[in-house]
Amino acid sequence: MEHKWLAGIPLLQAKIRDQEPWQYFDARLPKKAVLVLHGLRGCKEQMAQFENFSDMANPDLDVLFVDQAWHGERNLFDVAAFMLQNSPEAYFWGSLLETCLTFHNLLDALQLEGYQEFVVMGHDLGGYVAQWLLVNDSRVTSAVVFEGQNVWEPKKLKAVRLEEWVRENSPHLQIQQLTHKRLCLVERNQNPQIDNPNPTNPNQADPERGYQRLKTAYEYAGNATLLERVVLQPSSANSPWDNEAELLAEVQEQAIRFFGKSAEPAIALEL
Repeated sequence: MEHKWLAGIPLLQAKIRDQEPWQYFDARLPKKAVLVLHGLRGCKEQMAQFENFSDMANPDLDVLFVDQAWHGERNLFDVAAFMLQNSPEAYFWGSLLETCLTFHNLLDALQLEGYQEFVVMGHDLGGYVAQWLLVNDSRVTSAVVFEGQNVWEPKKLKAVRLEEWVRENSPHLQIQQLTHKRLCLVERNQNPQIDNPNPTNPNQADPERGYQRLKTAYEYAGNATLLERVVLQPSSANSPWDNEAELLAEVQEQAIRFFGKSAEPAIALEL
């Protein structure tokens, strides 16, 4: 696992080959990368510790674990104090804003390293970023989104401009930009009596409503096969998802399957 900084953003790179210096410009080297984005209060090391995700690397694909804004090595302030002074919602949406607005620079830097296409696996906060990238950057061609919604409905924030940006950039408002890209939504099956569905997520939108909007749009565009929805089942029907490793292993399997599928011939994309 190689640690590096690109465009001021720290990341970990997983690859399965040992390169000689002369090989760095070998045309046979991978031109495609999976960007793995952690959830709220997470970091790149947290995702990289699960070998499931690192194992996605193959001779044709590198895996990159990225710190999002205000997380990991990009966290430059006391998060607890910030949330106390502002709100947990401001932390979530503020991190999302800065991550999105700095991601184009990261993709530019990765292109200079030879990558030509990117796919994204995002969890929670990372899933929100993944869908924003699908809409706003043509280099991101597909995404696996685990517990990330496309309808953004923040509570009233003290930062008015932040709230305006979030609402204006909600992916469902630009859904036509998604319908020619491959998107897989992964969710955990919830038992409402014992499970608390993602309690740290400040978004109040109904995920079912967001999915139905996507489904309708993809069908209308004639690209229904590009959209998938997977509901994961826990190993025991009487217990919640309390094994994070087991859960992320399931997500990783879905990502490998989805990213390994061929795109539809008519196509000229998310943990």
